[in-house]
Amino acid sequence: MFGRLKLASYGTVNPLVDSKSSAVISPYITLEFDCGNTPSKAVLTSNIVMVLRKADELGSLHAATKYFHMGYSHTLYAIAELENALDYSILDRVHSKGSSLTAAGHELLDLFEKAQVKTQKYAANLVNKELKK
Repeated sequence: MFGRLKLASYGTVNPLVDSKSSAVISPYITLEFDCGNTPSKAVLTSNIVMVLRKADELGSLHAATKYFHMGYSHTLYAIAELENALDYSILDRVHSKGSSLTAAGHELLDLFEKAQVKTQKYAANLVNKELKK
């Protein structure tokens, strides 16, 4: 419904832990969406989720990108690509009233965040089991 879930390999494990320690691993997920008949993909990452949540909180995408020192144009383009691929709006942008997440936007970000947490827990459990062998 939302796209294809892809596990990105940004996680790291401290190689100096002994078999009685727990490893710290932090994998991050990426959601990729096909953009119609083009070979490009729209991508939802934790950075885009973070700026969208902040835009909803502040009521301004511009203020949110400034807060995180991100490029406004680049972020706006990434959001537009996502909306185009999904065929619905995730952010309401009204120039005089600011920006806020749509109901579908909230649902998409909630899904992403749940998948992120489950992926991190699964990876940590897997690594910790291997360390105890």
